[in-house]
This record gives sequence, C-alpha cells and structure tokens, in this order.
Amino acid sequence: MHSYAAPLLWRKTLTAHEQILYDRILRTANNLGSRVLVGGLVGASRILNVLEAVRMDNPAVFWLSYSAEISFIDQNRVLFMFPTYIEDEETLTAMWFEFTGNTEYVINIAKQEKNITEQARLVFIHIMETTEFDRYAHFHQSAFSAVASAYSVCMGKSLAFLHFCQILGIPAAVVFGTIGGYLHAWNVLLINGNLYHADATWGYFMKTDEELRAAFANLHITPESEAVINRLLLLVDN
Repeated sequence: MHSYAAPLLWRKTLTAHEQILYDRILRTANNLGSRVLVGGLVGASRILNVLEAVRMDNPAVFWLSYSAEISFIDQNRVLFMFPTYIEDEETLTAMWFEFTGNTEYVINIAKQEKNITEQARLVFIHIMETTEFDRYAHFHQSAFSAVASAYSVCMGKSLAFLHFCQILGIPAAVVFGTIGGYLHAWNVLLINGNLYHADATWGYFMKTDEELRAAFANLHITPESEAVINRLLLLVDN
C-alpha cells in the first residue's frame, strides 16, 4: 500500500538506533509485513515509543495499530517486534480506496483556495462538521476514523488533520498533553513562519500558545510533544 510522504518530526526526537527501528517498522507496515527485526537495537521499554512515533508521523498508514508483540534474545534484548494491523489485507484494501477517495474530495475543495491559511481552515472545518466524537467508534485511534468515517476521538481527528496538512504542504504535527489530568491530542502547524495550535475536538483553530493556555488553564504539554514543537519551529529557519 502507498502512503503519503511525511515530515517525520516525531522520528527526529528518537535516538539513532530508535530511528533505524522506526524505518524498519514503517517499511514493514507499508508492506503489511508480519515481523520487524529489532536485533537488540532498542530495549523493550522503548519499543512502543518508537511505534507511536511511526504512527504520529504517518497518518496515512492508518492500518498500523498502537500495539505489538515482541520476542527476546535474552532477558533484556529484543529480537523481533510483531506489528498488528486493524484489519486483514482484503478489508484494508477496500478501506484504502475509501480513505484515498475521501482524501481527494477534501483536498480538491481545499485547493480551491490559494491561501494556505484558508486551505487549513477548510480541512479543519470539514473534520469538525463531518466527525462526531465517539470513544467507542471503530478505528478511532487512526486517521481513517475521521477521514472515511463519521465517528472518532481527539487522536483520530488530529491524525486526519495532519494527513490533510501533509498533502497540502503545511508543516504540522500531532502533539499530546493533559487537560485536567486527562490525556488529549491536538495539532500544531506553521503558517507564514508562526506556530499555531489547532484542536478539532474543541473547535480551536490557529490559536497561539498564549490563547491556548488561556482557554485551558490546566493544560500540560508532554515533554515529548514539546520536543516535536521545537523540531517544527526549526523549519522556520530552513
């Protein structure tokens, strides 16, 4: 299956060995492979972190689940990782055509606007208007749920928005934090060299840091997400 190119901002926060594993996971997932050679490169405690980075950078690879099994060389070293997929290959093929068809429809509408701010706004509004929050929805942790289904959660909506931004060429990322102790996901994006937040769950679009923190007084952004934001800001100078 084909996936759209991604800026790989979460990948840049990983160590050199973790980046090697990241690339192996992504290559295996794109081919619906059954196992990934770890070969002791990454400890068991970091396997799921690397998997999560792959998922956060590559929303078009919607079939990759956030869980996996592992086998060990010895007590401390991992030999193989076995990724899991949300459906079988035949079902995923049908889902892929639905996903790409809906993507093309939304992008064609967005590209009627020449201004990238308005393009981002249009895809944001599309997600807001067509996706209902439902924590029990199928595949709600993937972009598929908000691109090709009517039900999702904050994660699915954030991945869908990132997916559209990647195709439109808008630098963006999914980030995490807690609001009142509850885990939440949303997006950050660069428009004309400025960093903004976009939250398709709560309906906040192009908010500055100050505006977002004013809206959520008890907001805490995870250190990993802060690192991703810093990586995104480095694109301003490049």
